[in-house]
Amino acid sequence: MKVALGLLLMSLPFSALAGEKIIGVGLVLKQENFKTFVQQIIPNLPAQKDGTVKVADEVVGVRPFRGDDQEYVPVEGLSLDQVVQLIRGETPTLVGLEMANKDGRYEVYLIRQEFEIPDHP
Repeated sequence: MKVALGLLLMSLPFSALAGEKIIGVGLVLKQENFKTFVQQIIPNLPAQKDGTVKVADEVVGVRPFRGDDQEYVPVEGLSLDQVVQLIRGETPTLVGLEMANKDGRYEVYLIRQEFEIPDHP
């Protein structure tokens, strides 16, 4: 299983990336059966501060807000790398996430932020 942290595809143990700076919203993502899910939420970053997104919620679409990319891009069937590329952006810029959980679908808008990868998510 591949895991993505914010914008960085992780093939190394999480602790091996500690101290690296990336731009993201503080979500650790995983992929199962071509669907992308939230595995962890990093404290004190945009997703955790907003409080809407929960562990195990599915990422259904990404609205990158870059250039002409104003519409949601469905992510089912995309690789984890492709999903991460949609989330990637400059700081501080907006990214929209269309999410789903047992209660239905919802949208959340978060401001990308540069942060240092912690020792433990």
